[in-house]
Parts: sequence; structure tokens; C-alpha cells
Amino acid sequence: MSLRIYFILFLLIMSNSILTLGQDYRFSQFHNTPLLLNPAMTGDHKDHYRFNLNYRNQWSSISNAFRSVSGSIDMPAFEDVGGNNKFGIGLSFLSDKAGSTNYGFNNVNLSLAYHLSTTRYSKLSAGLLFGYGQSSADFSSVKWESQYNGNNHDPSLPSGEAVIYDRIIYMDAGTGVLWSAIDPENDRKYSFGLSAMHLNFPNHSFIGQYKNRLKPKLQLHGETEFGYTYFALKPKFLIMNQGPATSFTLGAMIRFRLGNQPDSRFTDAHVGSAFEIGMFYRFDESVFFAIQYEFKRNLMIALSYDVIISDLSVASSAGGYEIALRYQGLFENNKIKVKKDMNDEKQDNNQKKEKQKSNVRM
Repeated sequence: MSLRIYFILFLLIMSNSILTLGQDYRFSQFHNTPLLLNPAMTGDHKDHYRFNLNYRNQWSSISNAFRSVSGSIDMPAFEDVGGNNKFGIGLSFLSDKAGSTNYGFNNVNLSLAYHLSTTRYSKLSAGLLFGYGQSSADFSSVKWESQYNGNNHDPSLPSGEAVIYDRIIYMDAGTGVLWSAIDPENDRKYSFGLSAMHLNFPNHSFIGQYKNRLKPKLQLHGETEFGYTYFALKPKFLIMNQGPATSFTLGAMIRFRLGNQPDSRFTDAHVGSAFEIGMFYRFDESVFFAIQYEFKRNLMIALSYDVIISDLSVASSAGGYEIALRYQGLFENNKIKVKKDMNDEKQDNNQKKEKQKSNVRM
């Protein structure tokens, strides 16, 4: 093979090696991608269902380096009578593409979790993830040495490179645990989790004689919330390790509740909206800023932008922007149900009083 063919094969091998060394999918708003962060978070919410959608465009000035789209739906299931223990089930998808060849993969995952109350104010969760994936690349824009006809490049000529695949199918697997607790007296919340993805070492190589397997990715994450009179402080962190590559992200969001009326403690009779703003630092790589608006706990939209502070800033003038959407709700409107129950109870009491009066008259 010619020098150019060896060079292209080298790039393909390196692209798989980059994945192996840790350039897996990554979202700055890790707290808004629950099922990709940790399968133990599946169904870990108070509502009947939750939708998440995320889009990330990273280093766009370097030939559209990375474009990631993810989405998920999850819900609790089989709750006990007291609502203390429950299962969670969810589906998620991920599409990650890069470069002019659209090199990347598409994943569809099934997540299962179980949430066990260990005390009145704490619980322990464990989850599993099973995935089906497909890696692909479009080599139609690649110029091979054998396609040079003596004057210029002729794409109609065969490339002569039968050892390279343009599509690979693989299975994926992951697991995770999560501990969470609340301190109602001091208005505090805590959660810490650990997940392990790609436990089956899926093969991502496009070259038949190579087995470049994706190494497991470990994610240690945590979040706390400290409530104050006019705002809440929410520190967060994420430590990711994949092979020899390690990434550490640390930051915080400040939450401002909109409106003066406090939320209903036990029902959804009144739920207020909130606005959040924050900053995060990914060590030796970037700083990113985020804003988030939440409408009555049902609808959330968040925006963030990464500013590159590493040596890559010389090659890329653009960082990465990210959009996150979430919608969660109830199949049955609890607010209406509460009002209906109150009216029914009031009518029953009136009927009892009228009956008592009639008995007295007799």
C-alpha cells in the first residue's frame, strides 16, 4: 500500500484509540442527562414520567469535531403502598458524530433500577443498563490513492481497500449505584453515585484485523443543595475515568425561586417556578457557564457554553454550546384531585350536619 493509505489507516486506528483512551460521549450538563450518567437514577423522581432531550456542539471550528444528541424517557413502577420502595424503567438514545465523515455511533439503551428506602429520609438505588449500538462512517468523501487517474481524483474508481468496514454493530452494558438523602430541618439535600459503563468492552474498530475495544468508563458524581431564605446553593462534581484518561468537573448552580408563595409541602396544589445560574470548571480543559429556567417543576430549559482554556484554544476559536430540555408530569392531575377530594369531604360534612339537625328536631 502507498504512503497515503498507511496514513488513512493510521488515522482510523487513532480515532478508535482516542475512543479507547477516553474520548467517549460527554455532556457538560451531566446533571441533566440522568440515564446516561447513572442507570441507578432511572425513575428517581416524584412524577409519573420524565422526558429529557440534550444537544451538544463541541469545537465546531475544527471541522465540526463533535455533535452529540441524546434523549430519554423514564418512570417509576411497582411502588409499594407507602411509596417508599419502587422500581424504575427507562429508554434512552444517543447519537454522537464527528468530522466530515460523520464518524460516530448511535446507541439505544434500556435502563432498570430499584430504589430502596434505608431510613425515613434516605434511600439507596441500584441500576443496570443494556444497550444496542452501531458505529458508522461515511468514506465516500475520502480520497484514496488508487482513485487518482494520473491527472486528478476520480471517485468512480474503486478504492481497493476491502479491509475497512463502514458500519459496526455491538452490544453495551453498564451499572450504577446511588445514595440520596434529605435533611428537612436544615433544608439540605445530598446525592452521591458511582456508575460503570461499557463493562463488556464493545469493539469500535473499522479495520477487520484489529480489535480496538472501548474501555469501561467510571463516573463518580455528587450533588448537594443548601437552602437559604432567598436562594439555594447547589454544588456538583463529576469525576470520569476511562483507561489512562481522567476528567474532573467541579462547579455550582444558584437557584432563585420566583414568586412569594411557598410550594405546597405534600401536594401539587401550588408549585412555583425557578431560575438558576452557575459556573463549572473542567480541570485543565475548559470553563463553562450555565443558565436554567424551570416552570412549575414540569418544564425545564437550560443553556451552557464552554470556554476553552487548554492548548486546544490555539486551534479552536469556538468552545461548545449545549441545550437541555426536560418535561415531567403526572398522568393524573393531583392538584385537581386534591381540590375534588376537599369538595367531596366538605359536601359529606354538610350532609352529616343536615342529618344531625333533622334528628334533633324529631
